[in-house]
Amino acid sequence: MASTTTHSSQEKGTSTSAQIKTLTDLVKSLMKAMEDQKQTHQNKIEALAKMHQHQIEALTKTIIQQIDTLKGEVAVMAGKTEQIHHQLTSIQASSPSPSYAEVARTPPNSWPSNVCTPMSTHQDCVSTQPPSKQTRLSLAKSS
Repeated sequence: MASTTTHSSQEKGTSTSAQIKTLTDLVKSLMKAMEDQKQTHQNKIEALAKMHQHQIEALTKTIIQQIDTLKGEVAVMAGKTEQIHHQLTSIQASSPSPSYAEVARTPPNSWPSNVCTPMSTHQDCVSTQPPSKQTRLSLAKSS
């Protein structure tokens, strides 16, 4: 009976060893699969990083070109604006008409010096003095 127990123990030991070996092989296989998967993911990450870096470089180059183009356009527009400002200044300086500020400063009871009416004489139109009192009265009556 002792030999049966020994034999039975040996079979259990052999079957346990086989199971351990199978489990060890399975764990090794899983570890290798995980390592392969990890490497695959790492390669994909590196490929995506390179692709993104190339895209960033291309976009940066495009943006820099657009900025340079816009700077040129702004310089041209500044020149045109300066020309327009110069033209407006020369037009305002040579204008025979009084400015709004000059008109606004004129007292309300003053008579415009450059207004000719049908009733005024040639002398009243040429004169820088207001029309005579008689001319103003006749203008008031005719209105």
